[in-house]
Amino acid sequence: MKNNILITVESRRHCENSDTDSNNFSCDGEILFRDGKYYIKYTEPSENGGASVVLKTDEKTVSMTRRGESSSHFIFESARIFKSRYITPFGSFIMDIKTRSISIEVSGMSGKIDLGYDLTVNEDEISENNFCLIYKKK
Repeated sequence: MKNNILITVESRRHCENSDTDSNNFSCDGEILFRDGKYYIKYTEPSENGGASVVLKTDEKTVSMTRRGESSSHFIFESARIFKSRYITPFGSFIMDIKTRSISIEVSGMSGKIDLGYDLTVNEDEISENNFCLIYKKK
């Protein structure tokens, strides 16, 4: 059964030799529990019409699929590195996603997912990232 939820996202990205970028927003979304996993679905607002985001989580892993102007599928698990193809209007490339920290507290009524991770391309670290999603049933 799907539940309507209110989502708040706070994300930060710090690139070497650059300032820190932040993206904070609130939006409506849905949560569904199926086959032992929670699925959280929402549309991330942007200047180019937004991106559809689906988070899938169990007790120790989060996967994030984004579809929009740029598309990606990232997997986060404590102390693990995963490879992913990042697709942009200018081309695609392979990134390594290294999870530094992960905290998952989810239920059908409310929850929080907190991620710290590094992105690298060709063994060069391109950014340190933090992502926090908090939700509550509407």
